[in-house]
Order: sequence, then structure tokens, then C-alpha cells
Amino acid sequence: MAAGEPNGERRPIAIPPPGVAAAPAPTSATPRERRGGFGPASLLLTLFVAYLLYQVQLLLILTLLAVVFATAIERPVHLLETRRLPRPVGILVVYAAILGGLVLFFSVLAPVIQDQVAIFREQAPDQLLQLQAAWAASPNALLNGPGQDLLRQGIEVVANPDDIEAMLLLANLLGNSDRLTEAIPWYERVLAARPTDIVARLDFARALADGGLTSDAELQFVRAIEIDPRSQDAHYYLAELYQNSVPSRQAEAAREFGEARAIDPATYLGQQADRALTQLGVGQAAGSPSPIATPEAIGTP
Repeated sequence: MAAGEPNGERRPIAIPPPGVAAAPAPTSATPRERRGGFGPASLLLTLFVAYLLYQVQLLLILTLLAVVFATAIERPVHLLETRRLPRPVGILVVYAAILGGLVLFFSVLAPVIQDQVAIFREQAPDQLLQLQAAWAASPNALLNGPGQDLLRQGIEVVANPDDIEAMLLLANLLGNSDRLTEAIPWYERVLAARPTDIVARLDFARALADGGLTSDAELQFVRAIEIDPRSQDAHYYLAELYQNSVPSRQAEAAREFGEARAIDPATYLGQQADRALTQLGVGQAAGSPSPIATPEAIGTP
């Protein structure tokens, strides 16, 4: 008889019907589960280890490269050892062979690389400008925003800051691509380095004229004539600027066309100037040598 059972009777054991799970037995309250995560000390230790790894990353990379290099030369060094060559001498032989191979490799490729670099410097600005124009017209916000800004920086990198010819080429490409606002700083840098470069000044003047900046273009043409009074290009294109001005400055255009024709009437520009004078109704009198074009008249007040 179990203790606590009156009159020796046993209590029936309740058996749950099939398919019904028995009710879980009551359990005592469990202690509160610990939450995972970094504590202050663990976090501080992790940050300290990360800082150390960052500081010694160069050392780790060099160590890894040294291990890889030692593994790579182990086989040829061992092969030399089997031929009764001391290990230090074998290592030096392998080093010399690797160094000689690198020198031979780059000496063979140097002319090819130099030619490719020259071709790249000639073609890259134009290609990058075309790509930039395509990206600027793209509906993709990534391309017409940060993308074309990145290409603009690439163009500036291609144009060596110390290479005046490259800067002038870039300025002309920008000017001919209807990007005058971007071309102007490059023209100004070229002229700051070469203030008497009449070719660069005429390119700048013509780009300004094509962009509708008549007053600025006139100033650059006049300065070009001051540098070289016998510049037929400067006189002719200044005459065109006067002729196309609004309102048209016919008298000044006729004067400059006459200057251009007087310098050399046999050239293409001289013949074009003669036709322009005929259209303006100006006779041969406009073709007489001008004060600017004749050396004797330069010294006259």
C-alpha cells in the first residue's frame, strides 16, 4: 500500500485516449536565459585586434608574399642542390634568372607599350568625349550624373597637365563638341603657359565666336593681330566675325577682309577675302596694303 492511500485502495491511472497528447507535467520555474551579444570588454578587445591587423597589414602582405615566393623557388633550388650546387648559390642563381627574365620581358615589350600609350593618348580624349556625350544623354541617372563626372576626370587625367599640346587638343575637342564652358578653362591654361602662341589664341577666338561670345572672340582676334600683324587667319576670321555680328559691322568687316587679301591674295583665305569684298561691293581699293600689314606703317603713329 502506498503511503497516503486510505483503506489500501489504489487510485486509477488516467490514460489519455489515442491521438491526444498527455498534458506536460508542471515544471519548476527555469532561471532567466542569458542574452547573447558582445559585452563592453569583448567589443573593446575586438576593436583592438582589428586596429592591430590594420596597422600590420603591410607586414602581413609582405610575409604572405615571401612565403609564396619561397614556395615557388623551392623546386628549382632543390633541383640545383641535387646537382651538387650549394643551396645559397642555387638561390642566387634562381634570383638572377628571375631578374634576367623580367628585364628581357620588359625590354621586348617596352617599344610596344610605348606605341600603345602614344596611340591611347591621341585617341582617348575623343573617345572619352563621345562616351561622355552618350552618357549625358542617357536616361540612367547613374550614367548622366556620377558616370559622366568620372569620365570628365578621366579626360583631365589623359590630358597631361604639363603637356601644352595635349591641353590644346582637349580644349579643341571640347569646343568642337559644343562644350565651350568646359573648353574655356583649358584654353586659358594654354594661353597662360604660352601667351604668344597665336595658333592657340586663334583656336580660342574661333571657339568663342562659334559659341556666340562675340565680344570675347573679338578680343582674342585683336590680341592675335597684336602678336602677329601679318596673320592672315586672324584678319580673315575677325572680318567674318564683324560680318556675322548683329547688327552687321560691314565697314569693319571690309577693312579686315582687305587686310587679309593684302597679306597674300594667292592663298585660299586671300581669295575668299576677295570674294567677300566683292559681295560687300568694295572694289580693289580695299586690297591695297594696310597700315597693319606693311612693316613701314607699323612704326607710324
